[in-house]
Amino acid sequence: MDQPRQKPRLVPWLLGAVVLGLTLFAWRTLTEFDRRVAQLRSAGQIVTLAELRPQYRSKKYLGTRLNSVAASLKQFDSETIPAGDAYRDLDRIQEQHLPEAAAHLERYREALAGVQSALRERSGSNAPIADYDAFTQLLYQRLERNRSASRLLMLQHAVLLCSGKRDEAAGVAIDLLELGRQARDEPFIVGGLTALAMEQIGFKAAIATAQAFPDDKVVAHRLDAALAGMADPSRLDRVLREERVLVIAQIQRGNTLGMRQAGPVLLDRFEQLLRHGGASRSPEKLNLRDQFFSWLADLVTPAIDSVRAADDRVLTLLRCARLQVALAAQQPPLDSTPTAESLGLRAADMLDPMTGKPLRIEHREVGPRQDGVQHQAGWWVWGVGTNLIDEGGELYDYEDWGYGPPLEYTDSDPDASPEDQ
Repeated sequence: MDQPRQKPRLVPWLLGAVVLGLTLFAWRTLTEFDRRVAQLRSAGQIVTLAELRPQYRSKKYLGTRLNSVAASLKQFDSETIPAGDAYRDLDRIQEQHLPEAAAHLERYREALAGVQSALRERSGSNAPIADYDAFTQLLYQRLERNRSASRLLMLQHAVLLCSGKRDEAAGVAIDLLELGRQARDEPFIVGGLTALAMEQIGFKAAIATAQAFPDDKVVAHRLDAALAGMADPSRLDRVLREERVLVIAQIQRGNTLGMRQAGPVLLDRFEQLLRHGGASRSPEKLNLRDQFFSWLADLVTPAIDSVRAADDRVLTLLRCARLQVALAAQQPPLDSTPTAESLGLRAADMLDPMTGKPLRIEHREVGPRQDGVQHQAGWWVWGVGTNLIDEGGELYDYEDWGYGPPLEYTDSDPDASPEDQ
């Protein structure tokens, strides 16, 4: 009698092969990310939050030094400024607002002293913080204090400018520039964008001071010396390397298989961005479509592009600010074309960083009018924006990047103000 034929035992073997394959895949995924992080460390790159501290030469963060006046700064932010939004243009506060604005500022005399002290006291060190939640919580607290300190100095500068106190106004304008420079110490994209915004406040304060006291070459020299030190050519590279540390910390904090699968691809994207100085400047397409999870790597590009665009804008505005300060001091003939030599600048300082061509300089009569204000007659300086098209000095909505003459109010609304230029 024939024996029953045994069925092939393929199913257990197949299941075993699948399990083995998945195990090897998971092991490779878990170890590949750690291997890549170890490679960065061996190359001398910072890969942990705790290691960020030595990068800043062990000095305390500005926001940490502002901790003694944190409560006052928070109170200042919560109150309505008597001058309305007028002071935010860093132009002259209207005279009817001056007594009330000055009295409001007097209430924060101790906070102002604390900000001045924080700007000049650089001793001490930051304790290393490895915990992601603790690090980011302290970061956002510091950023809030930095922004509040900047707003407080903005009001002080506007009051001094309206009061005709030339030297004091110039000193606060320089303090605003220094505030923005020290804010660069804050890491990651959010820290970089905050510093960029604060630096622009300093630029406008310097211009407003020079335009309020034209022909004063001493004040102009002080302001230009401070502006000349504001260039930051390594900003984008620094922000990229810091943001990579944050991504590594986020992956290690989540520690899921999916996040670790995405980790090496994200690190690849940062390497490409660092190699080309930002995606939008890259001569080659950053294409990772052949890699699984490459769509996650694409998520970091818009944030990096926002920093790159802001960095381009601030460099353009810095050069425009130096030109406006020089124009206010030199008062060149209206029918002339100012040159670097006549303004006491280098030729490179007058180039549009977006095109390599000279920045546009043009003297115009009163205008344009917008939202109850208009520009006085004077010099306009601008460069092209991200579209690389000269819009004729259209500074609102950042069509072009630059600065115009001082503002003056043209209607009965005392608080009307244009959008930031």
